Formats: sequence, C-alpha cells, structure tokens
Amino acid sequence: MQAQEDFAVAVAKAHSHTSLFSGDAKPFTIEATAVSRLALHGTGTGTYENRWVDDVHWQRLIRFPDFQQTEMRNDTGHNWLEQSSETVPIRIAQLLQFVVLHVPNSTAAASYTVSEAAAIGGNGESVTCYSATRPPIEKEYPQHFRWCFDLATGLLASEDLPIALHISFGGYNAFQGKQEYTSVHVTAGKLPILDIAIKYSPLDPHWQDSLAPLPSMRRTVTMALSPNPEDIQSASVEYRYSPPLPPGTPDELKNQPVPIRFYVGTDAAILDACVEDAPNEAMAEAALDAARKYTFTPYLIAGKPVRSNCIHSIWFQNFSSSAMLIGSDRPNQQSDTRGAAMAMTETSDGPPKFYRNDDLAFSFGYPHGFVLIPRGQLESDLSKSRLPVFGLDPHSACNTILFKAQRLTQGKRIPEVITIVDLDAMCVFGALDHKALETVTVNGAHSVADQWIDHVYSKPREFRINDKTFMTISASGIPHTTDLHSLNLLTVVTTLRGHVLVWQFDGPEDNLPEIARMCSIQIDGQERHPLLPAGAEP
Repeated sequence: MQAQEDFAVAVAKAHSHTSLFSGDAKPFTIEATAVSRLALHGTGTGTYENRWVDDVHWQRLIRFPDFQQTEMRNDTGHNWLEQSSETVPIRIAQLLQFVVLHVPNSTAAASYTVSEAAAIGGNGESVTCYSATRPPIEKEYPQHFRWCFDLATGLLASEDLPIALHISFGGYNAFQGKQEYTSVHVTAGKLPILDIAIKYSPLDPHWQDSLAPLPSMRRTVTMALSPNPEDIQSASVEYRYSPPLPPGTPDELKNQPVPIRFYVGTDAAILDACVEDAPNEAMAEAALDAARKYTFTPYLIAGKPVRSNCIHSIWFQNFSSSAMLIGSDRPNQQSDTRGAAMAMTETSDGPPKFYRNDDLAFSFGYPHGFVLIPRGQLESDLSKSRLPVFGLDPHSACNTILFKAQRLTQGKRIPEVITIVDLDAMCVFGALDHKALETVTVNGAHSVADQWIDHVYSKPREFRINDKTFMTISASGIPHTTDLHSLNLLTVVTTLRGHVLVWQFDGPEDNLPEIARMCSIQIDGQERHPLLPAGAEP
C-alpha cells in the first residue's frame, strides 16, 4: 500500500513541476524536431509545433515527409482538423504522447498495483522506479509498465511501456517557473525509434485574434463510449509471411521473433505497422518489410467493421528449427529421389521442396511456392489457442503438428495451407484394433471430418502406396473466422510405424486435389510416389 501512495505522490510532484497546461499558465509555443524510424509510415525527420493560449485557444501543426496535420480549437468550442491522410501513423501518435508529460494523474496512480525499487538513471542520478503489471488480455502480451523519478528533483527520468518501449527524458530547463525536458529518446528493445528535441518560447496572446479554421478543415467527432465486449469480434490474421533470416544473423538470434504492431482499417487493410522490439536492426527491417504481406479479417463491433490495432510476432525462416515439432532437426533436404519422374516435377514456381522426418522414416515433397511456417510461430500459436483448429486439438498431447506451410495466391487474402499432423490412435479414436489398418484410417478420416461444422464432406476413399493404405476425405463450406469466406479441405490419412498421419490441405479455392497431386511421399527409402495419385481424390 505504501508503494501505491509513494507512486501517487511522485506523479503529483512530476505534474506540478512540469505541466504547462494549467489554468495559470502564460501563452507559450512548443517547437520540436523529431526523427522516427522502423515503421511503415510517419518516419523520417519532421516537426511539431503547439501554440497554446488556453484550453479553448490553441493550434498544433505536425509536418513529416508522408504525413501533415493541423488541429486547432477556438471560440466556437469545437476542435477543427485537417490532415493529409485519414489515419494518424503510429509513430506520429507516439510523438503526440511523448512530447508532453503523460504519466497517470495522481488519482489514477493511486489505483495502480506497483512495486518500488531504487536505481541509477541514464546520467548517473539516483532514481526511484515503480513497476506495474496489468493482467494479460486474452491472446495478447502481458502489459508491463515502469516509471522512474529523479530523487533530487522529483522529475520524470524514464518510463517503460509494453512491449519493450523505453522512453528517456532529459535536458530539463527552466521555463515559466516550471522544469521542462528538452530531449526525448525512445527505443524499442535496444533499437532507437524516436528522438525528439524540444524548445519552449513565450507566445503573444493576441495571436489568437486571427485563430480561425480554414475552409479545408473539418470538425472532429467525439469518441463514443467503450463498446460492450460481447459485441466485439476481434480481428485475426489470415496470412502471415515468415521472411528469410538476414545474412549474417548470429546463431543466438535465429530463433527470436520480432513483435510488430499493426494498425488495421475497417476494410482489414494494413494502415500502418511499426517495430515493437527486435534483436537487431537488420531483423527489424526484414520483419517490417514482411509485415506488408500480412492479411487480416476485420475487427467487428456489433457486426460493423472498425479500425483496430494488434501485435503479432514475425518469425524467421530458420531451417534448423522450422515447422518440425518432432523428428529431424536437420534442414529440410531432398532425400533419395528414385522414381521422382513419376512424382513431382518442376513447376512454374520452381523445383519442389522436401521435408524429411527421420523418426517416422518418410520424406514429403511439396510445391516450391509454399513457405514453411517456423516452429517458433507454431508453438506460440498453440500456446495461445483455446479452440480446436479444423478438428485438430492443439492442446491434445497426442496431436502433434509435424509440418505446416502456406502460400498466398495473388489477389487473395486467405492462403492455401498444407499441414501434417501426427495423431495418436488410442487418444483420438479410442481403443482400436491396430492390426486392422483400414479401420484406423477410415476412423481417422471421420474423426477429422466430424469436427467440421456447417459443411458437406465426401465419403472416405481408399488407395495404396507401397502396401500402405491411405484414405481421403474432402469438405467444403467451412466457416473461416469472422470473414464471409469459407474454406475447402482435403484430408489424406494413413498409418506409419504405429502412428496415424494426417495430411490436411485447406484453402478458399476448390483446387486442393491438384495441390495434393503435386506433392509426393517416399516411405522407408523406397520409390517416391505422388501423395494423391490420379483418380484417388474423393
């Protein structure tokens, strides 16, 4: 309890020492030069200017290479706004947040559950820091905050915001009886993303006499109340791209993701994205470039799409660990290709790729256009998922994803996906006679299909490869998240070394048998065959 009281007192002191926006303040101008980095928009060198007389007479101007904004308030009692694009870039929003003091007010601070610790500031000064953790919101990162105040002056020295945003305040100067910081340095992880240099000067109060909105300006709309959580359908990712690792990436960084904050529009288009943390600048830039390829479903409130922001980790293609949750941790490699002429051939996308599982002694060939989903991303998805995914329960210890790859056809938002899952027959199907191979595979196909809802699916159909029995089953019209699109699925099931394996193909188009025929399988080093021979599809 004492820590909360001390924090509230520290916040009150910081406001009293620094806040120029008070009833007795004299008119002033804040001018700032800012350099922002590692975002799709609102980057480069720009300027900020705020001419302030009182709460109802002020004007703010922001000028960046790709974004300009003018906002003002005058005797009309309304805010007036003109800006070059409808969306305020994330870095510009951060600039607005950090250019003036924004710690919680003392009332809000008193409600924080905080812990207190002494520390040393960036300039060697003694500081007292208060840490707070907000309970994590479903499928989001834990929210960690930290504020540090200079013991000698009571001024704010730094603060930490989720995910790994660190803001340092310095260069305090006296102005109008207050102490105002003149420099702000913001980092995401260890990477600089925003630097602000600030100047303060008096303002002639008669400046307001000519303060009038331009014909091009519009009145801003008052924000509505928070929506009922039951009316919300959160946006979700439809397609995620995993970029190659930048050349020269150190081994200890290869399995680390880069969290990216996305700003998504009402049409689910990406309005902006920025780096929240990164091991190094090369990985940050590669992840930001990959973010452009993401697609989303819209964020819905009472069925109506609205803008939203969310954070997703971008994982890199690292073949020493990608997509293989059991089996070989070696790079995907082309195994013995005897009989390849009757299986996969080069396509317009390029030569086929190969996944090999040494534990189960099979090699799977798949089309060049498909990109592996890294293992780290799969593990992260499974740890956050609460619902079965197309009948394969990610929380079941006996359902293990061995391989997953996807491709996005030009002009589409939903990718085609190939997944290989190892199902434990005893866990999924109950006590079965493992000697009756046909029974296992038929029940395997039905077990997957029975999890699909609002669908039409075919009867299982049998074919054989190298004396192994395979079953196929297909389905269509499966709802896809919050989008109106539906998915088609094709499932191939067999047993191998006592395991029930499922190859699942899904996508928005009815071309899954064609994709499956482009895939091949080689079992126990024998001849390579198409996974779905001609005439074997459902």
